[in-house]
Amino acid sequence: MRNVDKVVKEEEEEEEEKEEEEGGEEEEEEEEEEEEEEEEEEEEEEEEEEQEQEEEEEEEEEEEEEDD
Repeated sequence: MRNVDKVVKEEEEEEEEKEEEEGGEEEEEEEEEEEEEEEEEEEEEEEEEEQEQEEEEEEEEEEEEEDD
């Protein structure tokens, strides 16, 4: 009986270890996804800023042309 209990306990411990490893992998994947999303957001913000700057420059050029 004790051998059976020991084997069952070992199997349960192995399963727990596997679950912990899988859980750790899932956390890593989630962190990577979050980092990618943050990078995408930063890129979008940079693009928007560039567009705004271009629009401002165009407006300034138009105003200069009107002044001439």
